[in-house]
Amino acid sequence: MNILVSGFQKELGDISCIHIGKNGPGSSYIVNGKPVSGAFGFQGEVGFNFYDEHRTFREIALEGYQNIDMIEYTGRLLLQIITVINPYKLYLYPLTDINIEKLQNYCLRYVPQEAMPQIILKKTYDKDYQYSLLSRGIHLLQAII
Repeated sequence: MNILVSGFQKELGDISCIHIGKNGPGSSYIVNGKPVSGAFGFQGEVGFNFYDEHRTFREIALEGYQNIDMIEYTGRLLLQIITVINPYKLYLYPLTDINIEKLQNYCLRYVPQEAMPQIILKKTYDKDYQYSLLSRGIHLLQAII
């Protein structure tokens, strides 16, 4: 996820990327123009956060998202990021199609409009990851030359 978000580094403002996959969600962030990384490289592991009092986001994913409203699941996940990082833009790579308007309305029940980031639905995770990986490789090569 850190490689993926680095592809958006040229954009202005704080940015978050969230990927919701079969093994659970992951996220990455650009804050003040730089990708964020924890003290031991552990960041964006939002799947370990609790969805409710019994399960984590990751546990729900590993159970195949059975009987889960994906608007609520994704909304709860986004709210954690919105309230902590408060990104300007939020790139969302969902597992399935999702209604952005319903997702925004869910989030707006808990955060004010002025704190709501622009949510951009993306369906190009692999392509964006490969682009970011290539860009990072070129940047590293240029530093050597």
